Amino acid sequence: MKHLILGTAGHVDHGKTSLIRALTGRQTDRLKEEQKRGISIELGFTYFDLEKDLRVGIVDVPGHEKFIRNMVQGVSGMDLVMLVIAADEGIMPQTIEHLNILKMLGVEHGFVALTKTDLVDEEWIELVTSDIRDALKGTFLENSEIVRVSNKTLEGIDDIKNILRKHADSFEKEEKNDTPRLPIDRVFVISGFGTIVTGTLMDGKLSLQDEIEIYPERIKTKIRSIQVHQESQDVAYDSQRCALNIPGVKKEDIHRGSVISLPDALKNTNLIDVKIECIKDQERAIKNGSRVFLYIGTEEILARVVLLDRDVLNPGEEGYAQLILESETVCKRMDRFILRFYSPMSTIAGGIILETNPKKKKRFDEDAVEEFKINESGSDTDVLNNLIYTRQDDFLNKKEIAKLLSKSEDLVDKELNDLVNEGTIKVYELKNGLYPISLRYIQNVNEELIVHLNKYYEKYPLRRGIFKEEIKNRFFKKLNNNQKLYEYVLGLILDEASLELNGELVSIKGYAPSLSDEDKKSMDMVLNMIEEAKYDGITKEEIQEKIKINPEFLNEALQDLQASKSIYRLQDDYISYKAFLNAREDLIKFLNNNQEISLAEFRDLISSNRKISLALLEDFDKANLTKRLGDKRVLKR
Repeated sequence: MKHLILGTAGHVDHGKTSLIRALTGRQTDRLKEEQKRGISIELGFTYFDLEKDLRVGIVDVPGHEKFIRNMVQGVSGMDLVMLVIAADEGIMPQTIEHLNILKMLGVEHGFVALTKTDLVDEEWIELVTSDIRDALKGTFLENSEIVRVSNKTLEGIDDIKNILRKHADSFEKEEKNDTPRLPIDRVFVISGFGTIVTGTLMDGKLSLQDEIEIYPERIKTKIRSIQVHQESQDVAYDSQRCALNIPGVKKEDIHRGSVISLPDALKNTNLIDVKIECIKDQERAIKNGSRVFLYIGTEEILARVVLLDRDVLNPGEEGYAQLILESETVCKRMDRFILRFYSPMSTIAGGIILETNPKKKKRFDEDAVEEFKINESGSDTDVLNNLIYTRQDDFLNKKEIAKLLSKSEDLVDKELNDLVNEGTIKVYELKNGLYPISLRYIQNVNEELIVHLNKYYEKYPLRRGIFKEEIKNRFFKKLNNNQKLYEYVLGLILDEASLELNGELVSIKGYAPSLSDEDKKSMDMVLNMIEEAKYDGITKEEIQEKIKINPEFLNEALQDLQASKSIYRLQDDYISYKAFLNAREDLIKFLNNNQEISLAEFRDLISSNRKISLALLEDFDKANLTKRLGDKRVLKR
């Protein structure tokens, strides 16, 4: 069965609710106050079957200016809108405000229902129709049908149904394998069933018994039952209005504006990047720092506007901004929103969300503005590529990126493959996820390292390079607990062909310290002395005493010999690297034959002293070659 969501819009008392009653036979005003006063206050919902395989869901919005907030919260998920205008009054203030809101929220399809035609004559109807056409110029309703309607005589009801049939044929919706989102527009309790929430499902699907999470409250539960237009279903699909029974959740714990999705699929935010479009025909401007009400989905949030590329956004102008929210929400790139001033209350602007969890940006920063432009008009892969690059210092994995983009991991996976094929990123897979690496970022770090190394050589002319662990601590702080990923990233940097790894040192390719003949002779003397010490080891102080070498030069010589894997440092002692490898090989052979070894046995095995033997065993433990069990060591399998 096809599903179509029809929304109403229009000035108060122009007959929206009465027209719905004429179409469906149902009353959408459910509150006693609404029925008593004859005006809609809250959102109303109903449906009717237009054909055997076509069900029309209806969202009835209030028209009174005091309840515009409720109207805005009802527009989310509309397929088309029925703009209701009374023939006896014509275009009124809320007609225009509703029209502006619909435009800003991206509604693209609809028609006009000219109601109360039984109260006026033909000449008046033609005059009002002409006024309507003038008012609709430049809007999505400029060429739409204007249907004459009387809720009393039922004139035009069949015409409206024919329009709905025509629109339904053009709303073939492609099923998306994306993260489902259901912005809640009602929360209530039914005795014996518990808490019920309703809303229009956006993206993806929700199934019976699905584990779900409610955002931003971060409440986890599951779906006990699903109803789509009062009929029980196993699955609710994109664009369907549905009611969910969610056990274990109190009504007061959630609110209109909360969003239902899958567990850990979305990320709360209180900062969003946006493009704002100020409504042309209004008098107020948005200044940097203005406080506004933000309407997004079914949520209403107080926010402060930080304009990025100007100081004032005047009526009719567009501009980039960051919105600082006073409470957290969840949203998605390209979601639309409305901004309203609250003193006095008026709708001033709308726009689109460009990034949902951005970093704070500097005003008038050219790079920030360029990032906004990519997020506004770039393809999905352009946006993903930009996110990976700008957030590379955080080293996000695929799951974290999917949350930031409010997308399914499957969709992100496809886009990552596209970027790999384009040659713009590499990916590295670990047990805890797939990590994309921006090659542009790699090139930038490579250039930074070359500059850093040249300065380093000026300061330390006898050193070959910088220890790769020192580079990690300086350039890749977020990778301190992810050695495998760091080794992969470093490998990509070294692939750039301008750097190389010498032992544990990263150097500019081809660089070697410029040593005098005397310095070379001193280096050889230091190395020979360490090799001759064998497993007895020798300290820096002992070397200094024996050959009377310059202390500063000795420090540089020991570091260079250690980095080039000529010597190995054990706390305060040095042994040759060849001796270290021999000790490792002898230990492995012994443990393969004897299963375990004591400190005394290892000391005798390599003919060393207790100090050197213990230091070696502790280093083997740290390297995960061995592990200690009591006073014995065994191979770590």
